[in-house]
Amino acid sequence: MAKHFILTIEDDSFVFRRDEEKIAAEAAVDGIYVRRTSVTDDVIARDEVVSSYKALSGVERVFRAFNCDLDIRPICHRLEKRVRTHVFLRMLSYYVSFHMEHMLASMLFKVFMTWTVTMQHRRLARAR
Repeated sequence: MAKHFILTIEDDSFVFRRDEEKIAAEAAVDGIYVRRTSVTDDVIARDEVVSSYKALSGVERVFRAFNCDLDIRPICHRLEKRVRTHVFLRMLSYYVSFHMEHMLASMLFKVFMTWTVTMQHRRLARAR
């Protein structure tokens, strides 16, 4: 928020005012976000990049649930086998949650984004 103000600090005074130019510049792009990727447009379309990014919130939600609902906290593992097991359990929890949510979507009246399937179909269509 400090970037929107111009400050003048002297020995006996403190004056601030809004930087209208910066506020207007930021308001012009309000609601717009930029996602950058090293993948070219012929591999994945721009809208697929955005939908893939948005789908990450589902992954984060599952991992949060894994920590909170199951009362499993991050642990500092030292042995490679334990680290691999920890990552495996997290990915397994995501896999189960993803498929349960997908299978129950109609009962839960929820639209579920199967962006990975959509991306695979689009890639196959481009290859033809």
